[in-house]
Amino acid sequence: MTTAARAGQYLGPGAVSPFTLLVAPRVLDGELALVHGDPDAEHSFSYTEDVAAALVAVGRDERAWGRAWHAPVITTPLRRAAAELAALHRAPEP
Repeated sequence: MTTAARAGQYLGPGAVSPFTLLVAPRVLDGELALVHGDPDAEHSFSYTEDVAAALVAVGRDERAWGRAWHAPVITTPLRRAAAELAALHRAPEP
């Protein structure tokens, strides 16, 4: 029997994703960050620690087995995520 949990693009401690590899470093350095597609389109993100908690819950509860699950996600445009990251670290607005 298989159980699956699906998350959005990862953010947070230990996250490796296009956002953390390609966008965040440039935003934090005050440089131009380019993305494929529309930066104002909604995008799904998952915080690493929320995903870990969801995986633990799914793995411990037999009622979850044999089903597909979605880990917690937020949806926001890439441009807004980059702007909020810059604000949190007092970097220039991207």
